[in-house]
Amino acid sequence: MANFHTNYFVVAADEDNMCKVLARMAMNLAANKEYTEFDLANIDGLNTARDLYYQVGPAIDAWYIFAFAGAPIPEDVAAKHTPGWSSPTSSEGGFKLQLAAMMQATEKFNANAPEGVSIGLAATAPTARGLSDSASVSFTKYGENWVLTVMYDTAWSPNSEDLDTFFMGLPEGSYGVAFFDADEYDGYESISTFGGLHHGLAGMQDLDGDGDFGVYDASDLKAQKRECSSVVKSEVDDIAKLARIAALSGWNQFGWDDEGDGDYGYGYYGSDGESVNLWDRPPVNWRNPTPGDVSKIIAAVVDVAAALPLIAGVGYGYTKEGNDAVESLLPGDEVSVSGEWNETDFSALKVSTPDGTQIGYVSGWIRVVEDYDINRIALGVLSLMLPHAKATVCELTPVSLRNTGVEGPNMSIRLDMEEVDFVKLREEVGALLEKPCTERALSSVVKGAM
Repeated sequence: MANFHTNYFVVAADEDNMCKVLARMAMNLAANKEYTEFDLANIDGLNTARDLYYQVGPAIDAWYIFAFAGAPIPEDVAAKHTPGWSSPTSSEGGFKLQLAAMMQATEKFNANAPEGVSIGLAATAPTARGLSDSASVSFTKYGENWVLTVMYDTAWSPNSEDLDTFFMGLPEGSYGVAFFDADEYDGYESISTFGGLHHGLAGMQDLDGDGDFGVYDASDLKAQKRECSSVVKSEVDDIAKLARIAALSGWNQFGWDDEGDGDYGYGYYGSDGESVNLWDRPPVNWRNPTPGDVSKIIAAVVDVAAALPLIAGVGYGYTKEGNDAVESLLPGDEVSVSGEWNETDFSALKVSTPDGTQIGYVSGWIRVVEDYDINRIALGVLSLMLPHAKATVCELTPVSLRNTGVEGPNMSIRLDMEEVDFVKLREEVGALLEKPCTERALSSVVKGAM
């Protein structure tokens, strides 16, 4: 059984350069599409590090071993560099000794074995392969810089050739780099560390300047981790230093000296940054929807339409003028519902009187199917269908009939939809998705029977 070799890859960069890092990883994942099923169409049109991470991050987590190599690198760069380096903490030597011992034992067995009985063994040079089921990936913004971390296990040694290939294919830029690795062969007692400023188009260890290379005992590295515990990373402008501090903060393999590390918990180390949680990522990118997002939204049109008529509550955004106007409304009276969008996302459904007086906003989200992600985008999808919808008052208790101190009426509305050609409706929604978010504001039918 192979030894687990723990690797911790950290890169710090500003917005533009982090986009290059994530795009390069996306290219590698797509080059290995046979295994990853990742398509470059997933990032088509995305131009922010956050949006790229939402698409690329899950694939790095699941297929980390394919994130570092696969896509072509410039020929002139390949001609100057030979990928691969040896880590001081690699257990390749132990692996080779084990192979040699196995070869000797095999030869001895075969020499004395009964006729026709033998053991075959082909000794091959060790190659890096993933051992952990998935990687541990994080993405955090500190001030103006992003930090991407990827922790994963390989067999015997780091994936050094792939790491070199990754930086050889990385476009010219400025990247703070740190890489820690250790092996279970010695109980993770020795940790190899490396870091510095990189400009891309060269092997990983071809840094700007001398860089930071070292091998530390677990206790020494743990002391360094404690020393940086009070550093406010959002105030660190030097991206090479930021990468080193982030690597120290996140490294958690200290051999037999791991007791008490909770006193310097990971939450504390990352507390001054804005962490991007993949579990909280939006189900679709409304601003620059990928082909997959467009397909999901178009498919949800039918789900939302099938759920109508539906009842939705008005739960916030009350105004004095709206509270007064509601006093004269009755169940069955028409109201207007309009979709509000900001520059990047769907915002809310606003409910108003027919003359435009704001009553409030539809609260929460609506359940149209069993799929949680579809329910999360249902209000946004509904907002793109509003010209074919009609809203009426369903239940209403105005402020004057409620206990004192309430902010607005207890009110719900009913949304109905006219008969519509779904082919044309999907075409309308598709056309709206090609427009900027701020140009997607639509309203429901206000007057006349449907």
